[in-house]
Amino acid sequence: MVNAHLNERRHVFCLFLDFSKAFDTLKHSEIVDSLQRSGIRGKTLNWLEKYLSDRKLTVKIKDTFYDLKKVENGVPQGSILGPLLYIIYINSIFSVPKYADLFMYADDTVLVVAHEDLQIAERLLQKDYNRIQKFYHDSSISENQAKTKLLHIRSPHLQFLTEPKILSHSFDCLHVSIADTCHCKAVETVDEHVYLGIVVDVVSETNVCPVAGLTLDEAAAFLAGVRARRAADRR
Repeated sequence: MVNAHLNERRHVFCLFLDFSKAFDTLKHSEIVDSLQRSGIRGKTLNWLEKYLSDRKLTVKIKDTFYDLKKVENGVPQGSILGPLLYIIYINSIFSVPKYADLFMYADDTVLVVAHEDLQIAERLLQKDYNRIQKFYHDSSISENQAKTKLLHIRSPHLQFLTEPKILSHSFDCLHVSIADTCHCKAVETVDEHVYLGIVVDVVSETNVCPVAGLTLDEAAAFLAGVRARRAADRR
C-alpha cells in the first residue's frame, strides 16, 4: 500500500499509537456490554460475565501473602481470552477514522494517511487522530503520548518546505473545544520505528526486517527481546 502511494508521488504519514496498560484499564461492565453488542447472548454471555466478576489478586513477598483486593478493571493477564476480549471491546474503532487507514494487532495501532499535498495529508491525519483520541478517552483507555510517534514516508525526490506537525490534544481540549490558543504538544516525528518487529523508515526502499541475515538462534533472541520490551511497556 505504501509503495503504491509513493509511486503516485504522495506523502505518507504513519502515526504509531502507544497505550498505557491497555489491557488493564477496561471496565468489566463495559466489556460485557461490548460482548452483547457483538451478538453474544444467553449462557455464553453469562459465563463470560462470571469469568470476569469477583476476581481477586494478592501479592506474595517471600512467605507473606497480603490482603486480597477485588479487580474491577482489565482482562485477565496471561489468559487466552484476554486479548480476544480486548479485540471485541475495541472492535468498533474501525468505524472511527474517516480519512486514514487503520491497522491493529492487539493494542499495536497505526494510522496511515497519504496525499500529494503535505498540508492536506497533515490536516486529514490530525482530524482522524482527534477522533481516535476521543474514542479512547470514552473507552477508558489511556494513550502514552510520549511513546506515540509520527513517521513521514516519502520519495527521496519529493521536496517539501515544512516538517509535518500533528498535535496530541488533551482530554479537555478534545471534549470541550480545540481553540486557536491550544498549547498541546506535537507528536514526535522520527526517522524510523519498529512495528511488530519490523523496522519502518522514512524511505520505503530501506524498510528492512531486523532478523534478515541472522542465524535462527540470533533471530529467536532478537524476537524474544522485542516481546520482553513490549511486555515491560504494558506493565
